Amino acid sequence: MPSTAGGPTHVLAQYLLDSQRKDGSFEGCWGVCFTYGTWFGVWGLLAAGVPVGHQSIERACAFLLSIQQDDNGWGEAPESCISRRYEPSQGSQVVMTAWTLLALIRAGYSAHPGVRNGIRFLIERQHGDGHFVREGYNGVFGRTTMLNYDNFRHYFPLWAFAEWLRVNN
Repeated sequence: MPSTAGGPTHVLAQYLLDSQRKDGSFEGCWGVCFTYGTWFGVWGLLAAGVPVGHQSIERACAFLLSIQQDDNGWGEAPESCISRRYEPSQGSQVVMTAWTLLALIRAGYSAHPGVRNGIRFLIERQHGDGHFVREGYNGVFGRTTMLNYDNFRHYFPLWAFAEWLRVNN
């Protein structure tokens, strides 16, 4: 736990620790749902001073690794936002794969086989001109209005590549 007991960092860390679900996930909003929320949960815990390797971060990473799909990526159905439980999509999506990779890499999992396979998934989905095909919904408003933020498919995979290269070079 952060050493700034009583200060803003401690309050944020405690809020996030209290918000984590039993399965290790964090429920998100604005993005579809548990992949997005768990990415922010991990980054928030780390930013609040919770160390890599803390049981809460390990549980979040275990959740993310447990939902990796057979095609080596990650995907979540927008119905997760309504049911408030993780529901996989049919096949992975580059945006959700990137969110998951960003969480796992920052948490110290860059050498994990699941992460390497996820990076490979993104490489295989990228077209020769650098773009990624538009996929399913990746955003949500008020848990019931699904959105597709078109640029998410471009910058989140590139961000995941950059993070992976940053820690592996």
